[in-house]
Amino acid sequence: TVTGLRSYEAARRKRAAQIVRRSYAAGRLAQSSSALGTRARDLLMGSLPDRLHGIQQRRIVDVELPPL
Repeated sequence: TVTGLRSYEAARRKRAAQIVRRSYAAGRLAQSSSALGTRARDLLMGSLPDRLHGIQQRRIVDVELPPL
């Protein structure tokens, strides 16, 4: 139905925008070229438990969009 498709599309766009924003922020952090930024990035990434990386990945993959 048209209503179902619009609901699905709205949810999909919102979700896609969140992923784009997070990806952009992660990319900026990963591409840091200043000595201070590089040290901060390496310290932060090295201190995160592996399970947190999995949580972030699951947030991207596990999604329930409205049925069409």
